[in-house]
Amino acid sequence: MTMLDKQKQKWLDDRMEAFVDGSLSAEDADHFDEIALMDEEIKRQLDLAQAISAGLNEMDDIECPEFISKHVMAHVRNDVKQSFFERFRLFFGALSVSRFKPVLAMALLIIVVVSSTRIVQNTSAPTAEVTQALDEVKWTLAFLSDVGNTTANAVKESVIENQMVLPVSRSMSTIMEN
Repeated sequence: MTMLDKQKQKWLDDRMEAFVDGSLSAEDADHFDEIALMDEEIKRQLDLAQAISAGLNEMDDIECPEFISKHVMAHVRNDVKQSFFERFRLFFGALSVSRFKPVLAMALLIIVVVSSTRIVQNTSAPTAEVTQALDEVKWTLAFLSDVGNTTANAVKESVIENQMVLPVSRSMSTIMEN
């Protein structure tokens, strides 16, 4: 059977199923009826499909036993949970941890800065040295944010350590001392 024959058979099968179910439009049903009248094989397949449909409609509904329903539903719930956790694992497993190091470093710095300002309730105005240290922290965080957003690549740990973490650490020490 060629590809064209397979496509034609699929089209006929789809139309025949819709014809038997009564879901074809009146125009399409009339057209399909004409095709069936012209082709003896299609007419035979249509008669068989209508006989099967009628036989299935005449059958009594069978009720599934309760213990089987409970067992099946338990498996379904288990499968749903597993698929959820599997999708969750695949999603976060696909994310590269090294790609998010700058973002994680920035988040950690923000947490440290916010928590230290909340802990130290200094009512006096900040000194020029503290203001400069805070500005350095802000510029560092802005740089990290810009690097993460524009390059979407990992910043080498040596760069983060020497250029970001140590200056911020010194600035934080200055803030905490004053």
